[in-house]
Order: sequence, then structure tokens, then C-alpha cells
Amino acid sequence: MSNQSEGASEQATLDVQPLETRHIFIDTQQYRQANFDLERETFKALGEHIEAGRLVLHITNITLAEIDRQLEEYASTVAAGVAKTRAQMKLLKHRAPIAIGQRPSKVDAKSLADDLSKTFRDTAFDRWLATEHDATSISAFDVFKAYFARKPPFAKEGSKEFPDAFVISKLDAWCAANNERMYVVGEDAAMADAARATKTLIAVPTLVALLKIAAVPIGKDVRKQLDQLLAQAAVLEKVGEKVGGQLGNVGLIYLGDRLGGEVVSAEVNGLPEVTSAVPVSASGDHIGAAVKMIVPLSAEISYESTEDAYFDQEDKRWVGAEAAETEIATRAEIEAFVSLSAKSLEVTGVEILSRDLWIEEEYETYK
Repeated sequence: MSNQSEGASEQATLDVQPLETRHIFIDTQQYRQANFDLERETFKALGEHIEAGRLVLHITNITLAEIDRQLEEYASTVAAGVAKTRAQMKLLKHRAPIAIGQRPSKVDAKSLADDLSKTFRDTAFDRWLATEHDATSISAFDVFKAYFARKPPFAKEGSKEFPDAFVISKLDAWCAANNERMYVVGEDAAMADAARATKTLIAVPTLVALLKIAAVPIGKDVRKQLDQLLAQAAVLEKVGEKVGGQLGNVGLIYLGDRLGGEVVSAEVNGLPEVTSAVPVSASGDHIGAAVKMIVPLSAEISYESTEDAYFDQEDKRWVGAEAAETEIATRAEIEAFVSLSAKSLEVTGVEILSRDLWIEEEYETYK
């Protein structure tokens, strides 16, 4: 990394305020972004803080019920997808018996949802010793008073954020009774407003933002070590490989001028250029960091070629356009959570934090 980016990394860390409390609550939306997988890199970093005693996780029965409902919906979608695949493979079995082989097993949606829920709870409660709160014990009368007074989370006209109201009220009551404060992590505006309206709760938009706060006590030597690691071509190459392996998990959206252009696939074709890196966890020789980088990519684009077509002014459409594919070179801005081993120079994990990546060729000289 350059001296400029090294200074930017240190300044970014210093601008974040240190932890005000060990206690944290994570909204359902943050779990959903990780597909409720607590082995994702960001949640693994959170687990390190929890298991080291730096953070304490809190969860409510309402949150768990919402997670279970969404897991049931996800399991039903998966089961339906497998059933469709089985049907398609059955049709192809006689035409390609070797390639098709055995059809995938049926998936029982309820069993899958139950397994996913158990895995989530095993990590949250058995490993991380999360504290569960009964949010339904809060007086409904007090919640309705807030509703009729249009206090957060009901400030927006027509808002009916009753689950959030019970959750925030319960967390606030627990903090008040224990003389504590608590971070409420989530991007939901109504819940954040409700947290800020209390004297005990601190709204934080994302899990990465919380991890940055938790990392503030990390010394300058760790930040310097991180910058040195990310300045090495061998490490950047491994980061690029891991980013390439994650591209299938994000939406690739084409922004160029090709008619009907869509990204078929993309791969990393060079070393990432790190523009900022903030350490968010450090344990032994392990460093976890929120890294922003510019990654060179080659992308396969399908589109409709207008080279031999003409534009019908009356119908406002191209006539005679033909399906075509091409490969383009581009540079994508990516923010990812990167886990590294300082001693072995290994990149142990990369999680792209954006849901979508925008693909646009730098020079467009085509028809």
C-alpha cells in the first residue's frame, strides 16, 4: 500500500469512537444478509470478540420467531428448486444417462428449516452464550401509547412496527435495570430512530461498523502489520483468488451501453488495489479487516448486437439485432471482510460485503 493509503487507513480507524459497552443486539435484517449463516467471515469475527469476552450478544424471542419464519420461507424455496431440478433431470435421464446419474434427493422443507434453526441456535446460545430476552413481557399498553403518540418506531405515518417496538422497549428496560448501555445493530430506520430515542441504546447501521468500533483498542502495530501484509503481491494475489470465488454470491449488474446487456460470468484477472483497510479484529497472528479495493475483472457479457440491424423509429426498437457475447475488461470497487494470518501470510477468508457489483467497460467502442 502507498503511504497515502496507509495514512488513510490509520485515520479511518482513529475516527471511530471506542466501544461504549460490551452489550450488542443484532436486528434480523443483519442475520438475513448473511443468509443466517453464522460462519460467514463477519460473524466469525464477531464470534472472536464474543468468545474473548469483549462483546456480549443479546437476542429476543420475537427476533428468534422472525428468524424461524424466514428460515421456513428459505427452506420452502430450496425444496421447490430441488423438486424442479429433479423433474428436469428425469426428462433428460434417457438422453444423457451417464451425465445425469442419480437425481438429487428430495428435500423436506420443514426438516431443512428445523436443521437450519438448530444450527443457528447452537452457535448463538451454546458457543456464544447469547442472552435471550422475552420481549412479549413488555406492557402492550405502553407500546400502544407510543403508537398513538407517533413516537419511534411509529413516527412515520401508517407505521405498524410493533415487533420492533416490543424489542426496543425490552432492551431499554434491561439496560435501565442493569445500569448498562447496548448497541442495536441494523439498517432499519424506524428501529434506529427508536433506539436513539432512548438513553440506553446506541444505533449502529451494520455489523462491520460495530466491528470497527470493537477494533479501536487495536494498537498501531497491528494496523502497520495489516498495511504491510496488504502491500505484498503474494497476499494480494490470494485476496484476488478469494474475491473471485465469491463473485458467484453477489449480483453482477451490467451498466454499459450494449443493448440488453447482461453479465454471464466474471473473474478476477489481476492484483487488487487496496484503497483503505481498517482492522476490526486481532487474535494471535490473525487479523480481520474491512478492506476497500479496486479489483480488475474480466466479464463475459451477453447482448443484442445492432451491427447489422436498423432502428425502427415508429416502433422505437431495433430490428434485426442478433444475440452475441463478448468479454470486457473492467475495474470494480469492492468492499470485503478479509481474514489474514500474519505469520503464514495466508488469506483465510474473504466475504464481499456488497450485494451487487456494477460492471461497466472502461472504453465502449462498439455497435
